[in-house]
Amino acid sequence: MSNDSTYVDAVADVLASHRRRAFLAFLTQELSIAGRENYPQAGEMDQDARVARFASLNEAGHVLGAQLASDAGHGTGYPDTAFAEAFLEKARMYESDATAVRVCLTRALERTSAD
Repeated sequence: MSNDSTYVDAVADVLASHRRRAFLAFLTQELSIAGRENYPQAGEMDQDARVARFASLNEAGHVLGAQLASDAGHGTGYPDTAFAEAFLEKARMYESDATAVRVCLTRALERTSAD
């Protein structure tokens, strides 16, 4: 997927479907897996890049957490059409291209379509 509108449309579609819970669960797993790549023993990454990537994943995780809490009846989440935009926007606050978060979205969408 190359641009934000592709993500936004694909995510909105899956969130409006019976696959919503599976997608959000897969996205949670993908964020956690991506976070492991920030561990110092995971390989070479300079400290600034490591912190930026972690912060990007963490902010995306906050958006995801708000959505899950809202789905469980606690708080306000995002409309299906705005979730991916908010997810990417928060991630870009620390990692300008939101690469790690984009990979997580792509993998979660792939896993959901295979489910």
